[in-house]
Amino acid sequence: MAAQTQSARDANDPFGPLSNLETPPDVILRSDAEPRHVHIPVQWAGPHEGREADCPGIRRKRDSLILCYPRFSGTGFNNLDGVVKAYNAVDKFLIPDGQTLLEQIMVSPKFLEKEPHRVFAIACVLHLEEPAKRAAMETLKLPRFVSALSIPEFDLITARHLRQLEVFHATCSESAMARAERYAHMQPVGQQEGHFVWWTSQNHAPGCGYTYDDTVGEYVFPARWFSDHIAAAKNAANNIPAAESVLKAVNEVSYANLETLLKCPECRRDAKGSLSMMEREMEYDLRMDYRRVRGRLAIGIRFLTILSVNRYWLGLHFHNNENFANFDF
Repeated sequence: MAAQTQSARDANDPFGPLSNLETPPDVILRSDAEPRHVHIPVQWAGPHEGREADCPGIRRKRDSLILCYPRFSGTGFNNLDGVVKAYNAVDKFLIPDGQTLLEQIMVSPKFLEKEPHRVFAIACVLHLEEPAKRAAMETLKLPRFVSALSIPEFDLITARHLRQLEVFHATCSESAMARAERYAHMQPVGQQEGHFVWWTSQNHAPGCGYTYDDTVGEYVFPARWFSDHIAAAKNAANNIPAAESVLKAVNEVSYANLETLLKCPECRRDAKGSLSMMEREMEYDLRMDYRRVRGRLAIGIRFLTILSVNRYWLGLHFHNNENFANFDF
């Protein structure tokens, strides 16, 4: 069967034939000579005549139609004001697919990317788990401490919601920092990861390559420029832990560190490839970490709960920080 298309003469949303794909219209109201596709319960009796697109036709004036048919469409939403009341209203008046459409509007890029904290608050008020999780993930793209947040729905949620969103953000930061630190952590002599240029010892310029420190036993440290680079990447991850931002910080060397590594022929030749390899490894690990943390977000009847997580999950040790040993406050 050929795909259905919207005719140029059809009415706009919410009266178009494609306005509701989940529950397609089953009757056409002829209002002011413009066919309006609706659902048959809107009119239980009236002068029927003709058929169009396999639906019976009903003649009605536009004013009468507007009074009796819910005008609900996602095309006219410019902000999230009143979404909570609208969500409860469509439930009260049994508007078909109204809540589904409102949820889709909330998580659309238009609002989710620009107002993730507000979407999160609204989702908590309405006990919507998936929108809350998506909004929490989106907040990772913003600094950990965002000043001057003016969100009306914050008055409708508890301090526990906000506290646990902060813990979620901080936990993702800790995860990203731990992943980055693993690549710069000291390693036993002869067991360092030789496929990364900062762990090799041959063909480096004087003072470059891995270093040996007998004060810590039989262990070596990566090239100095790389240790400084990872320290900068960790600072970036602590502030904005979104995977995209962390990976960018890992792969882009600062001017000062770039100036240092360019003095070494070995690092100048292989640093870019080694950093790209590390970025690919970290991308998989980070996304798996964040997926696990995200999965522990759960909307309850009264508040958002993050299930207890042992500090050694995923094999990561969060530096004995008791704030992250257990999320169940």
